[in-house]
Amino acid sequence: MRTTVQLKSFQCMNDELETSHKIPTGMDIIDNLLGGFFAGHIHSIIGESGVGKSWLCQRVVNSLLEYDQNASVLYSDFSGNIRLKNLKKSLKKTEFMEQVHFYRPSSLLENVIFCKKILDGQLPNISLLILDTVFGSPMQVYELLGRSKKKWERNIFLFMLDLRKIAITKNIPILISHHASSNNIKKIKGEEDRIDPFCTTKSVLQKSGQVSSLKFYVYNQYLGSTTFKLFSE
Repeated sequence: MRTTVQLKSFQCMNDELETSHKIPTGMDIIDNLLGGFFAGHIHSIIGESGVGKSWLCQRVVNSLLEYDQNASVLYSDFSGNIRLKNLKKSLKKTEFMEQVHFYRPSSLLENVIFCKKILDGQLPNISLLILDTVFGSPMQVYELLGRSKKKWERNIFLFMLDLRKIAITKNIPILISHHASSNNIKKIKGEEDRIDPFCTTKSVLQKSGQVSSLKFYVYNQYLGSTTFKLFSE
């Protein structure tokens, strides 16, 4: 059975974004250019391990909860307690933790099941969904999209379709982060190709010492870049 994807014109997508509800990200380049992340859309953060992908996800959580005190976040975290502890430290108010629901998958399959539960209404209503990191460790990425590419290619495609359904039906922004090698970042090609058709925005993070650079794309069209001190307030 072949899955058909309905494509929209670039102008149609731009018009859709103009009227879309947005949440602030806490990153000037994104908020100044777009006003924030769009509800009903998927946004990806790409980078190597340790560049600040999780930090950016957590900054978005903090910005959302400061912006909307009634908001709630569902945070799927492949790394376990490490990011939970970091999030507790980064939140401006300790009571914000009551509005963040953590899920700790150990495999892509568990993330797939997790998204099915959201679609089936088995999990609470949320204002933002974060999958950090969507495919797990760099070794898992290699396994999924390297040696086992044929086995997982369709499953990843269907998984991203489910995420797209969640974004649209729940009318929430979805933020995913995933590992990419430096070679793939330079080319903006490789494993993220399977994600890009579903993502409205793409943030490519790179790090040199304590300084990070962020390149920002909408529908793969380059909008600009900025540098910032990692973990700065």
